[in-house]
Amino acid sequence: MSTSSTTPILEVPQTSAGRFVIIATIKAKDEASATRLESLIVACRDFALSSAAPTCHTYRTVRSLDKKNGVVTFVIFEEWDTTPDTLQTYFESDAIQEWNKALKEENLLAEPWEEPPPFYEEFIRK
Repeated sequence: MSTSSTTPILEVPQTSAGRFVIIATIKAKDEASATRLESLIVACRDFALSSAAPTCHTYRTVRSLDKKNGVVTFVIFEEWDTTPDTLQTYFESDAIQEWNKALKEENLLAEPWEEPPPFYEEFIRK
């Protein structure tokens, strides 16, 4: 979801257990955009956790509002038990391409993180 088909999955960080970790932030400019984004995130989460996708071990979302400028930020954390080829195929799937198209149409910004943030261990325990 957070990775476009141009990003090689082999570059996605892995945990010591060999799981692939994807963390992205997506920013919505206002509450209306955030509401639409939330429905996109739920649809993507449901697909990720379905049998149609590779094994998604963890899918968590945290939402925060910057009261000063009204920007809503979502942090999405995914952890996958799968092979690089299977994960690459998933990110090139029609469902994920539709997700990316919807983000672009909503003028939302998705930013993949190169490595897990410092709060990674705390985040996955929530």
